[in-house]
Amino acid sequence: MSRRLSKVQIYKDRRGKWRWRLKASNGNILADSGQGYVRKFECWKGWKRLDFFCSVYITKVEYLD
Repeated sequence: MSRRLSKVQIYKDRRGKWRWRLKASNGNILADSGQGYVRKFECWKGWKRLDFFCSVYITKVEYLD
């Protein structure tokens, strides 16, 4: 399986909760958090679990405040 270049965006939703989404280099969303987190750090830990178990090469993390 080849590695793909992608980025993770961590952002606040309309309710003020933190979420993450994994975007491919072509802009398609590959995965998202599915839930909102109260703390930014908890959101970061959530996507790191995905990073640990998949073979996607994360090139960039964007924090969209």
